[in-house]
Amino acid sequence: MSELHFASEPDHFPEEALAPSEEANEVVRTFLSKFPAGHYEYEGKTVDGAELEGEATLTHVLPALPEIKAPVSRTDEPPQVDRFNLVIEWNPVTTQFLHNGPVEVIEYQVILDQVEPLRTIPWIDGSARRGLINVPGHVTRLTVPPEYLLPGTLYEFEVLA
Repeated sequence: MSELHFASEPDHFPEEALAPSEEANEVVRTFLSKFPAGHYEYEGKTVDGAELEGEATLTHVLPALPEIKAPVSRTDEPPQVDRFNLVIEWNPVTTQFLHNGPVEVIEYQVILDQVEPLRTIPWIDGSARRGLINVPGHVTRLTVPPEYLLPGTLYEFEVLA
C-alpha cells in the first residue's frame, strides 16, 4: 500500500484478456473473486506512527473500456501523428464491464507512456516519460501539449474510465 492506494497486477493477467470475449471475462471474474465485494474496515499507521482507521465499500461495478476514436491505425503499425496536433478522443462510457446496467463515469484517466527507451525498472528509472492526466467524466477528448512530446519518439496511450 502507498498513499492509501492499493493496486494489484498479477503477472498472469495477460493484455489480451482485455479484449472482449467470454474467456477474457472469466479471467477478470477469477481476479475479482480474490477481492470480494463488500464493506471493509481498515487500520494502519503512518510513517510518523499516527494511527489510521476507516471503512469503505468495495463494489465490482466497473465501467466498460472506452472505445478509442482517435488516433487509430488502419494497419498493425502505430499511427503517425503530428506532435503539434495530437488529440486523443474516445466515446463516452455508459455501460458496465461484465454486468448489464448503466454506469456513471466521474472521470477518465489518460495514460501516455514513452515506449523508447525501454524502462528496466518501471517507476524508478526516469529514462522514459509517463503522463497521467485526469479529466472530468463529461470530457471525451484531450489535446496533448506538444511540449510534452519528444520529436521522433514512439508513445503508447490508454484511456481508463
